[in-house]
Amino acid sequence: MTAGKVPLAYGKPNEFKVFGTIYLRLLASIFSCGYAGMKNLFLRLFALPLAMCTLWLFYTNLKDDQRGFFSKSGMVLNVLGLAYGSGILTTITTFPTWRKRFVQEHSEGLYSGASLLIAYDAVSLPFSFISAAIASCVVYPIVLNPSRPIGTSFLYLLIALWTSFVLAEQLCIFFHLFVKSKINTAVAVTYLLCISLSLASGTVRSYKGLLPWLQDNSRGTHTRYASLLLHNTLFLSRPVSCTASAQTVCIAPYDFLHERLGKADPQESVDLALSIAFPIGLAIINMILYMMPLPKFVRRKFRD
Repeated sequence: MTAGKVPLAYGKPNEFKVFGTIYLRLLASIFSCGYAGMKNLFLRLFALPLAMCTLWLFYTNLKDDQRGFFSKSGMVLNVLGLAYGSGILTTITTFPTWRKRFVQEHSEGLYSGASLLIAYDAVSLPFSFISAAIASCVVYPIVLNPSRPIGTSFLYLLIALWTSFVLAEQLCIFFHLFVKSKINTAVAVTYLLCISLSLASGTVRSYKGLLPWLQDNSRGTHTRYASLLLHNTLFLSRPVSCTASAQTVCIAPYDFLHERLGKADPQESVDLALSIAFPIGLAIINMILYMMPLPKFVRRKFRD
């Protein structure tokens, strides 16, 4: 019998045993001592923190004047973009092997797509959370004083990074349902997320500058709520220190947020809940889709 396969000699095992077998196979692939295992572990833990380290090259000594405000807004764009990009890179590197194996083993009746994704998410989510926590520790000192940590601000930063990473991961899993090429999957997900960043983050285009129907549609994206959490962390976590002069223009944080995001009074609990709800909802949709029978030409594509 092939190593790692679910045994069927005594009948089909229950779903719990199937989940346990797939879960252990995933862990074994991460903690193996070979090149593939080391690469898998490195990407899951350090891709996001290393991406955030690049922010130190461009964002230091941010002030509270007009220039500093727009620099912070640009930083929000880069934080979201790097989090999405890290999720895409990690997923297109680690998931396709299991997707291809799933086609063969599902045709043999070993397990369903839901079992695969539940096990994959159970392995992936703790790693991505740890990675997001490390990345938050990297970003936090750029904008706030690390010697006087603010727990809520760190939480908002952590949730924004973690959910952005997981959302990109789930989008890649969705496209890998019917797209075999890693590059095509990465391009498709990147295209969608770039549109979302441009229209919903409040960094490239202000909320007030959008057409009414775009304003309404932007509320249905994860980017908007993750951006609200990050803007709240960067602009409202501490008192503004700015003295107006002939060379310095000071802006009220609430006025800036109202202009860029369409709301001045933050609703952190709502933003937190919706930021988490989007990747969870997409994960549930993926489980449903992976349980549905695929056309023959899709199955043939992954067997070749």
